[in-house]
Amino acid sequence: MQLKLFSKLFIALFVTSLVILFLWIGVFYFKLSSNFREYVNHVELELQHDLINELKKVYRITNSWELLRGNHALWMDILGQTFARNPLPAKPNKPFKGAVPPELEEFRHDFERLDIETRRLLMRKSVRFERYFRLILMDKNKRSVVGKIKDPDSFLLKPIQIRGSIIGWLGMKKAQQFSNPMDVRFIQEMIRLIFIISIGIIVIALFVSFFLSRHLLSPVKMLTTGIKSISERKFDTRISVKSKDELGDLATGFNKMAHTLEQYEEARKNWITDISHELGTPLSILRGEIEAIQDGIREVTEKNLDSMHAEVMHLSKIVKDLKDLSLAETGGLTFNKTELDAFEVLTDTFKLYENRFQEKQIRLEIKSENDEKKLIMADSDRLQQVFSNIFENTLRYSDAPGQLKIGCRTEDSNLILFFEDSGPGVPEKSLPLIFKRLYRVDQSRNREKGGTGLGLAICKHIIEAHQGKITANNGKGRGLRLEIELPIIQA
Repeated sequence: MQLKLFSKLFIALFVTSLVILFLWIGVFYFKLSSNFREYVNHVELELQHDLINELKKVYRITNSWELLRGNHALWMDILGQTFARNPLPAKPNKPFKGAVPPELEEFRHDFERLDIETRRLLMRKSVRFERYFRLILMDKNKRSVVGKIKDPDSFLLKPIQIRGSIIGWLGMKKAQQFSNPMDVRFIQEMIRLIFIISIGIIVIALFVSFFLSRHLLSPVKMLTTGIKSISERKFDTRISVKSKDELGDLATGFNKMAHTLEQYEEARKNWITDISHELGTPLSILRGEIEAIQDGIREVTEKNLDSMHAEVMHLSKIVKDLKDLSLAETGGLTFNKTELDAFEVLTDTFKLYENRFQEKQIRLEIKSENDEKKLIMADSDRLQQVFSNIFENTLRYSDAPGQLKIGCRTEDSNLILFFEDSGPGVPEKSLPLIFKRLYRVDQSRNREKGGTGLGLAICKHIIEAHQGKITANNGKGRGLRLEIELPIIQA
C-alpha cells in the first residue's frame, strides 16, 4: 500500500515520540530502582545506632574485638537483643519446618550454625532476618571479626568510633531486592504513576503528531495545487505561505517562477503579435500591388517592380534578423574568435558606410585616447555585424545634418567603445527597453524608416557572448549614446 506523505510524516513523528518515551521510561525506572535501592541500603545502615552502641559495650570489656571474633552465638544474641528493641516491618507469619527459607538462601551457612531453638525464635518473629545476616563486623583495619567478606565492594561500611577514634567497621551487604513492604509499595506506586504518565504522553503525542503533520504539509499541499494550476497554463497563480523557513523560501521561489512564466507568456503573445504585424505589413503591400497588376489597375513598370522588390528585401531582412536573434538566444550562433584590434575592425566597417553618411550629411568624428593597439579575443565578422547594426540605426533615425562621435578608451582591463549621435535621442523610460526584440520607441516612424526592431537585440547577444556588455544612455547633447565594453587580453 502506497502511503501518502501525511501518513509517513505522522507515523515518523509518532514513532519517534514513542521511542523517546520508552527510552525515558527505561532510564527513569533504572535510575529510580538503583538510586532508591542505594538510598534504602544507606538508610538501613544508618539506623543501626543501637547495634553500634551494643558493639561498643562489648569492645570496652577487653578493649578489643576478641570476645566477638568468630563467636556467632554472641553475635546473634546481640543482633537479637537489638531487634527486639527495634523490630523491622514483618511479613505474615509462616511456619518453620526446619528448612532454610528462600530469602535466607544466600546466608545458608550462617543460618545453619544456629541451633534449632534460635531458628524457631527467629522465624516466630516473622521478620526479614536476612537483613541481619547481611551484617558483618570488621576491626579498624577492615579485617573480618564476624562474617565472611567475599566481595568488599558489595558492602556498605559505617565506622564505629569511641572518642573520635575508629575502633571498627559495621558492614551491611547491599540488598539487590526490596524486602520492606513500604519500599515495595513505593516502587509500585511509582510504576503506576509512570504508566499513567506514559498513557497521557502517548495521547498527547498522537494529537501533536497529527496537527504538526497537517501544519507542516499545508504549504506542500498549496504548492501542489499551485503546480497543477501552472501546468494548466494559469500563470497568474500565487500561493500565500507566511512561514519563514525552507518551505517559505520554496513558496517564494514558486511565486517568482510563476511571475517569470507569466512574463514569458505575455512576451510570447506579444512576440507572435509583433512578428505577425512585421511580416503582415510588407506581405499586404506586396499582395495589393500584385492584385492591382493582375486586375489591370496598375501596369508592370520598373517603378512598381522596384517597390515590390523593396518589400521583398524588407521581408528578407526581417527573416534574417529573426533567424540570427533566435540563434543568439538559444546559443546557436557560431563564433570564430581570434586576437584582434576592435578599433581597427570598427574603422574598417565604417569605410563601408562612409558614402552613405556623406549622402545623409552626417559628419563623423573618430578619436582614440592612444594609438597603442588593445587586443581582444573576438569574432571579427560578428563584431562587424554589431557595428553595422549601429551604423544602420544612426543612418535611419538621426536627423540630417548631424554628427556621429566614435571614441575608444581603456578602463582597468576593459576596452570601451562609444557611439554618440546628434539626435533625436530616446526618452529615459525607453532606454532600458531598446535592447528588447521588436521594441520601438516610435511605432509609426519605424515603419517609415524601415527598421525591424531586432538589430540592437542581436547586438546585445553578440556582445554578451564575448563576455562584454552594451549600454544605452542619452548623451551630453540630445542624441543617443551607446557604449560597448569588452575585456582586453592581458599580456
